[in-house]
Amino acid sequence: MRDKVGLMAKKNIPFILFFLFVVFQGALRKWYFPSLGTPLYLFQYALLYFFYLSTRGKKNLVHTSVAPAFQGLLMVYVVYGILEMFNLRGTDNLIVQVYGFAMHFSFVPLVFYMSKVMVDEETMESYLKMMAFALIPVFFLGITQYFSPREAFINRYATDEEDGTYEVVKGAGGHVRIAGTFSYLATYASFLTFILHLLFYGTIISLLKKKLNWYYAVAYGMGIINLFMTGSRGPTVYYAATEVITILVLISTGQARFLKNLLPLGILLFAGYAVLQATEAGATSMDD
Repeated sequence: MRDKVGLMAKKNIPFILFFLFVVFQGALRKWYFPSLGTPLYLFQYALLYFFYLSTRGKKNLVHTSVAPAFQGLLMVYVVYGILEMFNLRGTDNLIVQVYGFAMHFSFVPLVFYMSKVMVDEETMESYLKMMAFALIPVFFLGITQYFSPREAFINRYATDEEDGTYEVVKGAGGHVRIAGTFSYLATYASFLTFILHLLFYGTIISLLKKKLNWYYAVAYGMGIINLFMTGSRGPTVYYAATEVITILVLISTGQARFLKNLLPLGILLFAGYAVLQATEAGATSMDD
């Protein structure tokens, strides 16, 4: 009991609030408060900076070890962003460009702050468990969206336009390309390429400990299905490529022993794939 209390004390509540809001804000914008779309979108930045300001040990961030190669790439990216800020082809209002630059790069410090949140393996696993449980209903909703009609309430986007006046994006088989609880399908696909890495890590860790935690396996499997159902080839190929590179790096560093533990997860994913291919709609989602 004391260990659990100590673990909860390590939890960063502002980070949890920020994560949950990022995942579910689209549902608020699309289905419940469409007239408050812009304030809800901006509120995520308020939560983000609240997380930054409240994170303990922030004075030590300057001492965070960062590879020189990453520092160089980051500086190139920032310089590119500054140059683009003065690209006024889309608008002649420099204030709008500065505003966009600030919003775009507001998330970069997360790279450094996360080491102050996930301070040890136990804390990281507790966060991953929280994420898995939070995402399972989101992924279930995504699958429901795919098998629902285009005009279904859950398939609308975050827009000021009236229902029926805008076109819901469809895949090859006439099924919608899902967006989950996110405002638009492109942002959902991008989110999946990130969060699936974390769920894969949680699954591998549990397998190495000789215990496959069901919530990792379920969340990861449903997340993979959702990625296919977005119909976004780019994010799908990107995720597959980066995961393969990750496995190759682990093998090259002498950590190949985890591969034999992937067999149960592989069987589960293959079973899910077979079930999908057995239905016309499911096979279409895999081919989109």
